Amino acid sequence: MFPNIVRRTAQLWMGLGFLLMTVSPAAAREPSTDIINHVKHAVVIIKTYDDRGKPLSQGSGFFIESNRIITSLHVIKNASRAQIKTFNGQTYPVQGIVALNEQRDLALLETSLSPPLCTTFMVAEMMPTEGEEIIVISNPQGSSWKVSRGITEAPWNFQGVGELIRITASISPGSSGGPVVNRRGLVIGIAALHTSSADDLNFALPGGLVRELLPGPLKPLPGNIAQIASK
Repeated sequence: MFPNIVRRTAQLWMGLGFLLMTVSPAAAREPSTDIINHVKHAVVIIKTYDDRGKPLSQGSGFFIESNRIITSLHVIKNASRAQIKTFNGQTYPVQGIVALNEQRDLALLETSLSPPLCTTFMVAEMMPTEGEEIIVISNPQGSSWKVSRGITEAPWNFQGVGELIRITASISPGSSGGPVVNRRGLVIGIAALHTSSADDLNFALPGGLVRELLPGPLKPLPGNIAQIASK
């Protein structure tokens, strides 16, 4: 189902030390309970399987349209099939990959059905400013729909990869592909990279990259997160 190109991209990012690890989150004001609850309904668990039905990996993703999901490309590496699990506990098969960005390790997936009761995200127009408060909701191993809080820091540029946003929010293996959301409910990034160092640095891909994957104008559900946050 999935192109061989996924394997090559996975090797690039694994070579950068792509396993995400937990770091201490910076103190930040807690977003409203309503926003967090709605964000959870837009985030999914992604599980992949080989051609014999053996589980391969688990990662995170989020609805950008009613049946389209953003995730990290390495989450679906070597997979013959994949499925998503929504916050409501329902599972849906992934029909295929609509678009991908090899260099930036991003993929746009499509499901055969539009799950009911899901919400969708809008993407921030601008890059976040340093010190902006954020939350990351993802599905790390051993924990589902985990909420991590932190702030954004100065972006870093990685040769061969491009600019990444440094974040202080806690992320773990399985968080890859989870949304990094500001207090307005807009996606400003996608949980992406941990570098092994004394500081345990963590990074997110810029949210604006999502628009480049969409084959047409963004068509969010009427109750998208940003609209809810503005009320």
